[in-house]
Order: sequence, then C-alpha cells, then structure tokens
Amino acid sequence: MELLSKFENDLALRRRSPRTIRSYKNNVKEFLDYNPEPMSVSYEDLEFYLAHLIERDLKTSTLKSNFSAISSFYEFLIYKEVAHRNPVTGFRKRYLDAPNESERRQVLMIHECRQFIADLDFIREVAIVMVLAKTGIRRSELLGLRPSDIDLTRNIIIIERKKRAKNRIRFIDPELHDVLTKYLDWRNARQRIGRCKTEYLWISDIGGRVHKDYINRFIQTYAEPLGLHDPTGPLETRLTCHCFRGFLVTHLRRAGMKKEHIQTLLGHSIKNEVWSGHYLQIDMELVREEYLKCVPKLL
Repeated sequence: MELLSKFENDLALRRRSPRTIRSYKNNVKEFLDYNPEPMSVSYEDLEFYLAHLIERDLKTSTLKSNFSAISSFYEFLIYKEVAHRNPVTGFRKRYLDAPNESERRQVLMIHECRQFIADLDFIREVAIVMVLAKTGIRRSELLGLRPSDIDLTRNIIIIERKKRAKNRIRFIDPELHDVLTKYLDWRNARQRIGRCKTEYLWISDIGGRVHKDYINRFIQTYAEPLGLHDPTGPLETRLTCHCFRGFLVTHLRRAGMKKEHIQTLLGHSIKNEVWSGHYLQIDMELVREEYLKCVPKLL
C-alpha cells in the first residue's frame, strides 16, 4: 500500500480537503483490494469492478465518485512515471458519463417551502431550514457554524473558509433574524441548565452536536407527507439539504437579482466569466441591498 500512502500525501500537497482525501483514499483502497496490480488493469477488469459496485446497489453519483478517485490515482501514477496511461478515462466516458438517472435536483416553489416550514414544530428545525433556504450554504458549512458566527447586530453569518469559497459572508434578513434570535434564546436556556455540551451552533436533544445525517432525515420526514419527497424516486423527487441552495438561487434570479451578485453571494469566483476579466469589483453592500429585495419571504 506504499502507492496509496504516496497518493494520500499528493492529495494533501494539492490542498484537497480532509473529506476529499479520506473519500479518495477509501475508494482507491477498495479498488486496489479488488485489483492488487493497478498497472496491469484492463478495460475488462474495470467492467468487472463496476459490476461489483453495481451489485451493492450504489447510486450513479456514488459510482462516479468512485471512478473519479480511481482516475485521479492513475493520473498521480502517470505523474510519478509509474504508469503510462489512465485506463479509467475512456471507460468512464462510455459507462458513467451518460447519466443513468436524472442529475437535476428538486427546486421547491415558494409556496411549497412556506408550507414545509409551517409544518415544522420545533424552533431548531425551523432555524436550520430557514438558514439553508435564506443563505444557500452547504450542509458541511451549516454544521460547522458556531454561535459566534451569527452576528445579529450586523445581520451577517460568517461561514468557515473553504479553499474555493471567495465570500464567507451570508446576509440575514428580518425573517431569519427573528428565527435565529428565538433559536439562540432556546440554546442559551439549555446552556444555563447544563444541557449544552458542544461549542457548535446546532445542538441535539441531549445537548451534543447534531449528527450530520439528522438534517436530511428530519427534512425528509416532514417533506414526504407533503408530497415533496419520494425516497424511492429519482433525484429530482427527493428533498435534501442541497435542494435549498438551488431554491435560493432560482428564486433570487426570478426576482431579478443580478447573476454576478448571486455568484458572489454564494462564494463563487466570477473571474472565469468572459465579461468580467480581472477588473470587476463587487460592492458587498450593493449585494446586500439587492439580496434583501429579492430573497423569498417564507413566514
């Protein structure tokens, strides 16, 4: 497994996130357990390995992630002059690039999101969904929040810096301000009686940090009776945390918010846009002003 260790080190030197390193390492290790001689792997070997993974009833997105890691491993071997070709490139194009299931995620209508929030019966869940729907942050960013990241004086949320994120600030509108105030009052009351055992913002019923799977679990529990989540259906019929990111982008755009302001708000770089070059500077106060005009009202 010396090559695997060197590959892991290479990922770290390329400043991949700990989560990516862990995922790539696990996927490549499983591949090497199945194919201990990677330099002699043929297309037929890859076909057998894909069939092996399909037998485990993995989703198409998971299969793609597996082979993305394996392809990255072969590119590393080529760079180190251990291998001369990447057999995954043509194989992946043939078997995985053509989608076997829709990659389109569900985007709620505003009235559907309002109904969903109205059915939530606990301030923690309301606050979590409101933050997702009003800021478009990812689940990992949501789970990484601490109380000190919520600034109700300046009405901003400061998220953990990621290597690709250009903007760490998300704005708080009056609706979200009220909900977060109520949630923080509840959390502070729990802390005073010793029922808060974590430094993170979102606490469980027993006082620890909420589990990463809890969020999608409660979202889907409430969404299914409303017809907003089909656990056995294609991706566009399932409701997950990430759907709220698409919800925000869609409805900000429909309300007339400028594309470059939405990109900036979500932390995307605009330097790759042909029209922007390296000269366009975004005024965050203009982004805030436009955001507050366009953000959907959910309560």
